[in-house]
Amino acid sequence: MAELDAIKTIDEIQKLTENTQRLDVAKLFDLDDANRTDAYWMKLIRCLIKLTEIPKFKSDDREYDRDDFIDVPEKSVSSFELILVVMDKYKQYSSTNNVYQNRTNLNQILPELLVFCAVHSDMRFLWTNESAVELSQKLESTLCEIQRVDSIENLLMKSIEGSDTVYGLINTLLKPSLTKLNWKKNPSVKHVFYHYLLKVRQLSEYLDFLLPVSLMMIDDYRSENKVLGINSLSHIVKNSSKAELGWYGRVDVIYDALRHQMYTHEPLVVNALHPCLLDVLAVVEPSPKEPKNQARKWCRYDDVFEQFMQDMRFENKIILRRMYSEYLGLYIERMGITVTKHTTHLTQVITDYLEQFDGYEEIARFNILSCLKSYIRHCWPVLDCRQTATIAKSLLQFVFDLSVDSSLTSSETKRDLASRAAECLSSLDRASCGKVRELFTELKTVTDMNEMCKTFINSVFTTNSKQNGRSEKKAIDI
Repeated sequence: MAELDAIKTIDEIQKLTENTQRLDVAKLFDLDDANRTDAYWMKLIRCLIKLTEIPKFKSDDREYDRDDFIDVPEKSVSSFELILVVMDKYKQYSSTNNVYQNRTNLNQILPELLVFCAVHSDMRFLWTNESAVELSQKLESTLCEIQRVDSIENLLMKSIEGSDTVYGLINTLLKPSLTKLNWKKNPSVKHVFYHYLLKVRQLSEYLDFLLPVSLMMIDDYRSENKVLGINSLSHIVKNSSKAELGWYGRVDVIYDALRHQMYTHEPLVVNALHPCLLDVLAVVEPSPKEPKNQARKWCRYDDVFEQFMQDMRFENKIILRRMYSEYLGLYIERMGITVTKHTTHLTQVITDYLEQFDGYEEIARFNILSCLKSYIRHCWPVLDCRQTATIAKSLLQFVFDLSVDSSLTSSETKRDLASRAAECLSSLDRASCGKVRELFTELKTVTDMNEMCKTFINSVFTTNSKQNGRSEKKAIDI
C-alpha cells in the first residue's frame, strides 16, 4: 500500500482504490497486525477528507467562482469512491470477532464523514459536481445501513458511545470555523451547518450554539447569507420548545434581529423574512384571536403589521408587491379581527393594489382580492358604513378599469379577476346587512354600461337574493 502522506493526485487515489479493492478484508481491519491497527483505515479516510477539503481563503470579503476550487470536485469523486470501497469491506468484516472495536473506530470518524457528505450535498455549490453529489448520498445511505438506522435523521440523533449525539459532534467539529472571524473564509461551512440543521427536529439542547451562528448570518450584508440565517432561525423556532426559547431573552433577541430586517427590501430576504417573523411572533405574543374580556392592547403584532403596511404602500417593484400581497393574507389570518386597528392603512393598501397594473398574470391583484375576502370574513362585525362604501367603490372602479383595459392581459384573466371581485362584493354586502345593494340600486338601472360592469353589479343582487332565500327557507323548516 502506498504511503498515505504521498497521496496528492487523482491518479494516486484511483490507484489506491484499486489496491484496496484487491486487499483482503482481514488485512484492512485486523487489529492483530501491527501495521493494520485501527489507525490505518481511519488515517486513510481522514487523509482523503483532508486532501479534498475546501481551501480556506485569507479574505472573507470576496465573491467565489469555480476557478477557486479547481480539482476539488474530481478529487472528491475519487475520494468518495475509495471511502465507499472501505465501507463495503467494513460491512463484509462486520461479522468477525473484532467488529466491536472497529465499530468504535467508525463512530470516531463518523462526524467527519458526514461533514464530508454535506460539503457535496447540493449541485449548486461551486466546489462539487453531479457525480460527487450522488456519491455523497450513497455514502450517507451506507453509513445509515452500517449504524442500523433507517434515515439520516435518526443517525444524527444517535448517541455515540454513550456521550453526545452524532449531530452534537458535528456541531463541535464546525464550531471553530463558525466564529465571526472565520465563517466567511470557508464558503462550505455555513452550508454544512444548514444542511444538517434542517434534518433535526429536537433542537432545544443545541440553542446555545445554533442561535449565535444564525444571528451572525442574518447580520451579514449579503442577501444569500441573510436568507440562510433567516431560514435557520425559522427551523429553530419551529423545532424548539417555547419555554427554552424564552430563557435568557433568546426569543426577544431573535425578534429584534428579524424586525430590523424589515428595512431590507431585497426580494430574497423579504420572501424568507415574513413567514419566519410570524413564527416568532407566535412565541413572543399570545394569539390575537384568543378571546379576552378587556380591550386588546397594542402589541408586537401591531408594530410589525404597521411597518408592513408602510412597506406595502410605498413599494414600486412588481416582484416585491407580489410578495407583500401574498404575505398580507398570512398576517390577516393570524391577527383576525385585531387588524381593524389598522383599517385605514389597510383600506388604502387594498385600494392602491387594485388600481395598479401588475403585469399580465396580475398576481398581486389576485392576492389582494383574496386578502380582502379574508379581511371581510374576520372583521365583518366592526365594518361601518364608511368602510363598506370605500371598499365597494374600489371594487367597482377596479372592475370598470378591467373592462376598458387595453393591455395584453388575457380575457380569461380579466374575467377571473372580475369574478373574484364579485365574490368580495357579495361577502361585503352580507357582512353589511345589504348596505352594498343600497349603494348600487341606482347603478342597476343604468343602461349604457359594458357587460362586465353590468354582470358585476347584478351579481350582488342575484347572489345575495339566493342566499337570503336559502336562509328564509331554513328558518321556516326549523
